[in-house]
Amino acid sequence: MTRTGSVLAVFAPAVLVTAACWATVRPAAGVQGTATTRPEDKAVPAVVGRAVGQGGCSSVGCHGAPGSDVFRTGPTPTSWASSALVWAAADPHRRAYVVLDGELATKMMIALTGEASPGVPKVKATAEARCLACHTNPTLATNNDPHAVSLRAEGVSCEACHGNASGWLQSHTGFTAPTRPAGYDAGGMSKLYELGERALACVGCHVGAPAGNGLPLRDMNHDMIAAGHPRLNFDFATYQFILPKHWYERDRSKPESRPDPDFETRAWLIGRVAHAEAACKLTADRAKRADPWPEFAEYSCVACHHRIGDSGAAYPAPNGRPLGSVPWQPIWPVDRMVPSLSSVRTAMRGPRPNAGAEAAATRAAAELAALRASGTAFAREWFTKALPAGEWDRDLTEQVYHGAAAFERSKATRDPAAFAAAAKLLTLPRGTVRFDLPPGAADAVRALVR
Repeated sequence: MTRTGSVLAVFAPAVLVTAACWATVRPAAGVQGTATTRPEDKAVPAVVGRAVGQGGCSSVGCHGAPGSDVFRTGPTPTSWASSALVWAAADPHRRAYVVLDGELATKMMIALTGEASPGVPKVKATAEARCLACHTNPTLATNNDPHAVSLRAEGVSCEACHGNASGWLQSHTGFTAPTRPAGYDAGGMSKLYELGERALACVGCHVGAPAGNGLPLRDMNHDMIAAGHPRLNFDFATYQFILPKHWYERDRSKPESRPDPDFETRAWLIGRVAHAEAACKLTADRAKRADPWPEFAEYSCVACHHRIGDSGAAYPAPNGRPLGSVPWQPIWPVDRMVPSLSSVRTAMRGPRPNAGAEAAATRAAAELAALRASGTAFAREWFTKALPAGEWDRDLTEQVYHGAAAFERSKATRDPAAFAAAAKLLTLPRGTVRFDLPPGAADAVRALVR
């Protein structure tokens, strides 16, 4: 499910809503104070290293120096010295665990598990592995050691993205460009300096991921949405752009590097490839688990959620898709430019997709992983050739907008007011669910890419 949600004007400041994932929904075991585990959780191999906690990174001599200069002038090559405090002061991921104690999470868990007493769910979100898998460091979700449980309150903190630090906390201070890749691998540190790896780390929660590589299953499905969880509205480049930067963007695999003028464009396209890769891996895993199958979160929301009588409600069937069949989720422009994804769309449009969907999604994920890892220099051709004719729905319009905004951040060739006007048509108040497209919105976005 890939609608990019409330759209941001290309240069406008905005507040990022952290859309973390929830794992597959089935009646949860009535456990209080202990994370609920499933067979697939127990099968996950041991991770490299042990979580240390944010305190291991935040001393003044490490990453805890004052960060006021970063907020005044933006990140610099020495911003690493204050990265922990910048994150703690302004990054929305720090509150990921706190929301599990909130009203919405309580209502959701009552809907999913029932009430232990009036207003109290049988299982609290703070004790449920499928919630903890993305609202904390994923490696802590099923680890009930007191130290691990205490670290959950840090939310999606340093080690959730960079990897558990016990294996690299000391050694990473001495990494150089030639030794960095091997040092990261040996200590279990994530190579977030590689844009494709960074995007893949983000989509693990913001799209979802099967269990593996020491991490539990992360799968927020349609049942969870029906219980009240927000849709996973994610565009990698847009989210990264509006995050308060606790890092300085450069290629750490080279002794010296300069800012890339095409960075925003590359980030958007690589992010879309990583998004499609994660979606295919999750599709294959869902088909294999089949509990239930097909999973409604796999499909385009707009195909079902539209008002009868809306213009375009029949949802034109391109590429020979039979009328009445439900289209797989749109991941533009990758779904129009990577041939193997057509097999996934075909397999998923049947009345009850079978093992063919698992095989097709597995093949597509492998192709997309290679494309992401190659660091291919994507051209504007990917953007223009993938623009579809005919009527656009909200999902497609918002995805095209995010791509156009990324190009504009790199090139600055168009009037920012045009982007602001298009964004105003598409933006929804927080908490609003709406699937129809306001009049003129698609034309406004088309005008941005002509």
